[in-house]
Amino acid sequence: MADFFCNEVAAREVEKLVDELPFTPFDLLEIEKILRSTQKDKDTKLVPFVKIFSPEHLLKLSFCNGSNSLDRLFYNELLHIIELEETKSGGKKVIGLKTEGNAMPAH
Repeated sequence: MADFFCNEVAAREVEKLVDELPFTPFDLLEIEKILRSTQKDKDTKLVPFVKIFSPEHLLKLSFCNGSNSLDRLFYNELLHIIELEETKSGGKKVIGLKTEGNAMPAH
């Protein structure tokens, strides 16, 4: 039944979309061979497959480099303490001195 669906039904529909449907072809049997292999050096061949099946790739999530990123609440508090604010100017984020109304009161 699965062969009929893949070869007859799905194949025809995919052929209609092949020029406009982005895809990355790969063989799941190749992944299985690598996984079942006892040779540790073959593990590096899994890296592209891990990337393809990652949530960042499948769901088009942004990839965050954790070591160079700040927690958003901490970042906002830090800006507040040093009396700076982040604004948008022409589609870009700009950090500058707080405006009069947003500045901390002087003691």
